[in-house]
Amino acid sequence: MPLSYPALKCVLENVEAVKRVNSLNPTINRYFESALPLIHSDSFPLKTLKTTVIGLDTYAHPVIMHAETLILIINTFNEAISLSNIKNLANKIVIVDEQCNTSREYNIFELVKCLRNGHKPIGTTYIFSSYFADIKHLLSKMVMAWRRFSDQLNDMEESRFIPDAPRFSIPMDDVEDSRRIIAYGVEAETERAGQQWKVVIKVVSSI
Repeated sequence: MPLSYPALKCVLENVEAVKRVNSLNPTINRYFESALPLIHSDSFPLKTLKTTVIGLDTYAHPVIMHAETLILIINTFNEAISLSNIKNLANKIVIVDEQCNTSREYNIFELVKCLRNGHKPIGTTYIFSSYFADIKHLLSKMVMAWRRFSDQLNDMEESRFIPDAPRFSIPMDDVEDSRRIIAYGVEAETERAGQQWKVVIKVVSSI
């Protein structure tokens, strides 16, 4: 069940109970740590954790390290997320959610380079969400960098591909590796005004 921190606090103050949850989405204080004492230990590791970034300690926190899906909220008041921090995360799914038009660019090319000679398991996924103009610019740069890896990804079950946007299937550096990396853009309606696009980077089987 998704959990709002203010609502949880209210419950605890009135019934003196501890909640078991599988996801945490603090909606007022967007950093998760203040809600941790209110959560039953059996809830960890969390299925989903949504939080802002307040410094390097964010990435080293065990609750972040062990969440299956990590959603990092980015706005003009947050610190930028460096590639070294992203590539060192062990979460199965990492979502970088740009909530305002900051025009920040994330070096997905260096990320893919690390993935090609790394050992991330099949299913590891990175999703970068931003306003369509930023993603459109990123997609055009992907064409310049990875044109030789262009692939329609017809074997993928994905209904939200951005029409006419490039898609890629990138082999690992080790030719005997049974994994590959796919990269593509998807459309995604959001609760915020307008439409956002996403770039997905995913480690999949090559068999």
